[in-house]
Amino acid sequence: MTDTNSSSHHNEWDVPLVGPPANARKRASFWVWVIGGVEVVAFGFCGLFLSVMSRFTAGDFEQALTPEQLSQYSEVQPMLKPAAVTFLVLGFIPGLVYVLLGFKVRNGNRRATTTALILAMTQGLVFGVLFLSSVLHAVGQGDPAALTINVLTLGSLLGLLGIGTHRLWQTRTDDEEDGEPIGLRDD
Repeated sequence: MTDTNSSSHHNEWDVPLVGPPANARKRASFWVWVIGGVEVVAFGFCGLFLSVMSRFTAGDFEQALTPEQLSQYSEVQPMLKPAAVTFLVLGFIPGLVYVLLGFKVRNGNRRATTTALILAMTQGLVFGVLFLSSVLHAVGQGDPAALTINVLTLGSLLGLLGIGTHRLWQTRTDDEEDGEPIGLRDD
């Protein structure tokens, strides 16, 4: 009688999983890269634009703007540089971190997966509060344009963060089911 599970014939169903399935890690890393790419591009562009605009004074626009628009710009101009820094800190820097973490998540690094998950959940909470307050303010003011912009921008980002969080959580849960505590395997 011949053994079907000899070294030359190997039954793939009998092999224990060492980590989460590669597909789960690939899906999670894909969404981590998508979130990172969107945040780097969107927040980086907005931060750069606001930084450049903060260097201009109302006098630089005298020929192009009406006196009312010039006074409005004069009121807003001091807030442009702090807004640029806010965009960079809340989106651009975490976006770069997501891009870097994506490689480690794809390789099955549990600490990177947990870090990306915590970052996504934290950003989801911060942007969720911002989204809720912006939508309530737009509804209270009766401004459909502001409501639409908030739903499209922050709502889309929250959707991406939700999908990414789900994929990361799924990968992390698969890690825990393997019996090895999170954070002990860092390959």
